[in-house]
Amino acid sequence: IPMGDVAGLDQDGRRYYGWLLMHGVEEPIARKIVMSDRSQTMQGSESGLEAALKCSLQFHDPLSGKARVICLVGPTGVGKTTTLAKIAADLMLNRQRSVGMITLDTFRVGAVAQLETYAKLLQIRLVVARTLSEVKAGLHALNRCEYVFVDTVGSSPYNRRQVNSTAGLLPIMGDDREVILCMAANVRETEQQAIHRRFSVLNPTGLIFTK
Repeated sequence: IPMGDVAGLDQDGRRYYGWLLMHGVEEPIARKIVMSDRSQTMQGSESGLEAALKCSLQFHDPLSGKARVICLVGPTGVGKTTTLAKIAADLMLNRQRSVGMITLDTFRVGAVAQLETYAKLLQIRLVVARTLSEVKAGLHALNRCEYVFVDTVGSSPYNRRQVNSTAGLLPIMGDDREVILCMAANVRETEQQAIHRRFSVLNPTGLIFTK
């Protein structure tokens, strides 16, 4: 590691900086994160990667606004269903909110069964929707829920038809919906860029990094 790049850092800071570079973090970002972390440590404030990221990035809680319907979109296998279940569980168990779920993913083998298992464990009502009319009926059936999570069909970023099919369903969810794009953190930057470009047609309002 060039010593000039980490001037002013103590031994722990230099080790932290080297670890970030080794794991593929770009140099300017790694330096910013480490400098933020060490500054907070010197001031006696909360330190660590999470605290440093909070200082460097702006985080948006999709559950803090007026949106009642939250749609998770993204590539196949990225972990949308598991992520949805985790957020729903947090809302129910820690925030005492009522939650309903709609799944549009009736194509992937075992997808419905997986979400049915989560729904039974959490005692949440789950609606399986295959058509436009079933989506509308599902939203009506869950109209008493404070939040409705929609698990969409996973799409390849290179399959325009699949992504456009999801785009055709989103207007039904209401104008104040949140559309959260799920992307795996363990894929190459070029692939993440391709995913973001393809799914931009869905006008995502936020990102969740999985894996």
